[in-house]
Amino acid sequence: MPTRKDASEVSSDCRKWRKVFNALVELLGNQQAQLMTLVRERKLLEDRIKMQHRRWNSDTNGALKVQDMVHFLESTKLDFALGSKEREALLYKLKLDQADDELADFRGCPDIIPQKYSELEENKFAEARKTRKGLRSSNWNIGKSCKDAKKVQEEGTHLLEEEMKKLRLEYHMAMDCLRRSIGSDIYSCFLSNVVSIIPQVPSSETIYYHCGYIILSLLGGGQYLPVQINHSKLDGMIWEGYKSVHIKRMNIDQDKLFGDSRIC
Repeated sequence: MPTRKDASEVSSDCRKWRKVFNALVELLGNQQAQLMTLVRERKLLEDRIKMQHRRWNSDTNGALKVQDMVHFLESTKLDFALGSKEREALLYKLKLDQADDELADFRGCPDIIPQKYSELEENKFAEARKTRKGLRSSNWNIGKSCKDAKKVQEEGTHLLEEEMKKLRLEYHMAMDCLRRSIGSDIYSCFLSNVVSIIPQVPSSETIYYHCGYIILSLLGGGQYLPVQINHSKLDGMIWEGYKSVHIKRMNIDQDKLFGDSRIC
């Protein structure tokens, strides 16, 4: 029969094995809890990594879009600047061509002015011939002939003044149009060229001073001339020449009229 000693040993072994089993159960429970914790942390980490990846992709795409927009804006600005420069160059070219055309037209004025002057002279001499014929037919006296000579001179002077006023008005209108269309800088350069051609008139002394007087009158007494031009020298030269030639022409006309009246 088993003894009491054997029973006590068996019960002692059972208690030991129970403790070991409980320890193993507790260890397995702890390990299972740790595994569950690790699984949850892994899940959280995976979600966080995915979220960061999506955010990085979004930021990258946004940066690329912004960069593309910046490139498009820069290219548009360059195209606009280039178009503005081309348009400005075209406008300056058109203004330069217009200024050249106006200058060419003005260079032709010395050819037109003698023609106008010759027409006025022909009209004046025609009036003088009519007056002389009237003097011969009616036998007027010398005093009345002098009055008629003065009247003829006044009529010729009046015709010249009317023609000057017409030319001055036309030229002022053309100059105003030119100054508004080409600007102040090109206009000053144009006037400098105009004044520079005055001494180049290939005519006699009478036509030279008469052309100078016409140009000075058309320029409004020099009010539009550039600052660097010597006004006093130019004015004195033109006005003195014009007055002397005009006085000589008046004396010649008076001598012709008086000679015809004496013959009658």
